[in-house]
Amino acid sequence: MIKQSLPAVTLVTPENFETFSKSDKVVIIGFFDAADKASNETFTAVANAQRDDFLFGATNDASLAKAEGAKVPDVMMYKSYDDPKEDYDGKFDAAAIQAWIKEMSVPIMGEVNPDTYTGYMSSGVPLAYIFVENDEIKTKLGEMLRPVAAKVRGKVNFATIDAVAFGGHAKNLNLYASLSLSLYYFVMLTLVLAKKNGLRLRSRMFRRIRSSPLTRLRKSRLPMLRPLWPVTSTDP
Repeated sequence: MIKQSLPAVTLVTPENFETFSKSDKVVIIGFFDAADKASNETFTAVANAQRDDFLFGATNDASLAKAEGAKVPDVMMYKSYDDPKEDYDGKFDAAAIQAWIKEMSVPIMGEVNPDTYTGYMSSGVPLAYIFVENDEIKTKLGEMLRPVAAKVRGKVNFATIDAVAFGGHAKNLNLYASLSLSLYYFVMLTLVLAKKNGLRLRSRMFRRIRSSPLTRLRKSRLPMLRPLWPVTSTDP
């Protein structure tokens, strides 16, 4: 409701910057000169297109831009998770900025639930589900897989999902009823992504599975991972 009650672009000043930049999980602020009509129009077009999903603000205050390390024109994303500030470094083009916002607003290691499911499904990016039974497993797997998730950001989204509440969704992903086989295929997927992106995983679990007879037996069947995407179910 906050997004709909505000104008498409809120005027940001040194006085309200701190409050506005932390007023939502993701806040986008444009920095450009008052006389730069082209950048102003481009940013406004982006805000109008994505105002239902994000808060947008803009400033032409040179001192504020300098304090934030912004080049002009520039776009900054302020988040309550991952890196608190992201700086756009591409062409000042509406389509390019929208794509950047859509990519960078997705958490490196997110969570699939009724509130986030639609966003993940509409992202156009494959989603690697991590079924977890409790917070301890969620934390451990999150820490273990975060380097891979960060490396392939924008190509594959990683997110945990409550295995207790939404365990039935595993069937929609063609996961096996056997935990060992499901774990095997997920770990092998992660190893493939890590190898392609120059990462080495040192976890004991990965070393064990990599050297197990099951791994040696199944290595030639990695294409079986493909049916995980796209997901056609409407509920997690």
